[in-house]
Formats: sequence, C-alpha cells, structure tokens
Amino acid sequence: MEKGIPPNPSHRNPVPYSSPAIKHSDSTYEMDSWAIAHTLERLHPTPSLHLGNPINAQVRDLVTSLADPLRPFVIPKVPAILNPRSAEYFLETRAVRFGKPLTRVLAEDATEKCWQDAGVVADEVARLLRQDASGPFFLGNEVSYADLIFVAYLKFLEIVEGDVFERVVGLDEGFKRVYEACGKWLERDD
Repeated sequence: MEKGIPPNPSHRNPVPYSSPAIKHSDSTYEMDSWAIAHTLERLHPTPSLHLGNPINAQVRDLVTSLADPLRPFVIPKVPAILNPRSAEYFLETRAVRFGKPLTRVLAEDATEKCWQDAGVVADEVARLLRQDASGPFFLGNEVSYADLIFVAYLKFLEIVEGDVFERVVGLDEGFKRVYEACGKWLERDD
C-alpha cells in the first residue's frame, strides 16, 4: 500500500474488483481511489492533492461515518439511477445485506435519529473545514484530496437523493461553499 492514508478498517471488499477504476493511456487498469490518486499525482504532480496530509484520512473516515446513518435514506434510491440489470442485482444483494427489501429499509429505518447521528459527524467535518478559514477548502485556499472525497460524497447524494443532499449541505454553510468551489471538477458528469 502507498504511504499516506491508512486503509479504512470499515471497508471490506469481498469481490476482486472495485469502483472506481481507471484505464490509463497505456491500457493498464487500476482500482481503488487512493491508488488511483497516487498514480495521477505522480503523472500530473501539479497542482498537488497533498496526499501526504493527514486531513485526507480524517475526512475519508468522517465521510464513511456520515454516510452510515444516512444509508436508509439513500441506498433505497440507488436503483433508480442504475440500468435495469444493475438495479435488479443491487436490489437483490442489498436485501440480503440489510435483511429486508430496500422499500422496508426506507420505511422502517429512515428516521430522525439517523439525522441526529449524521449531525454529530457533520459537526466534526465542519470543524475540520474551518481549521483554515483562508478559503473554502480543508486546506484553506488549496484544494486537496480531502475536498474531493467530501465533495464526491455530496455529488453522490445530489444525484441519488436531492432532498438528502440539500439537508446535508444545509448542516453547515461551509459544505455548500466547498461544494461550489469544487464545481469545475464536477462539470464533466459522465
């Protein structure tokens, strides 16, 4: 494993492939966002994503902790953005993972308590975002991988469940600022 972000202990991938994946210009493939980030940083060193900064691991783990309580609101909506075959697979595998159909997950588990739990984590993300008040990013005026991790999660929410996205960015004014500041990296939406 590359130096920098330690592995996230809550992330276990039982399949031999993962998303995201990238095909490089030499026709080789690479998986895992952290490995991809290192390769891209090596190939395109400027501007730097500050991969050695510990803020990256902090934000990565906080995004996972923020996503956990919001899953009952979000995961049931994912099939709507998938092609029919993928939606069918997603519904089947998630029903096994949750122990019930996703319609029941949304109906039974999406509660205000989820938002209370998410709010505690959001406060910590906001605290990190305000550490350097010189700009909208976690490192002030310099974008870092931490910003891209957080903003990618926000973009996922916006695509899958706009109401959840609006509520999350409404938890702290800095969330909308960093999202908008990263807008140029969200323009290509394919």
